[in-house]
Amino acid sequence: MKVKIKWTERYSGTDKPDNLGRWARVGYLDHKTNDPFKMCQIAWINKLNDKFFAYVYIGSGQFKNDFTNIEQAKEYCEKQVANFYEDYLKL
Repeated sequence: MKVKIKWTERYSGTDKPDNLGRWARVGYLDHKTNDPFKMCQIAWINKLNDKFFAYVYIGSGQFKNDFTNIEQAKEYCEKQVANFYEDYLKL
């Protein structure tokens, strides 16, 4: 099963933080809707001092903090979600 995550920008639309120092990308399960109230938030990526931190909201939650770029963090989140759904569908 291919699980798709739709990534959105939070606080800043660039690779720099906003004027309060915040920067994040939020991952939603892609339910073919653009309405954020109908989407299910599943992952969060934060950036601090050029280091990326990822959190996946499945099972008991999974956190990892050693990414050097956004693509690595996204790949980690997508893999964790895919693995969860593969295990879940085996039940």
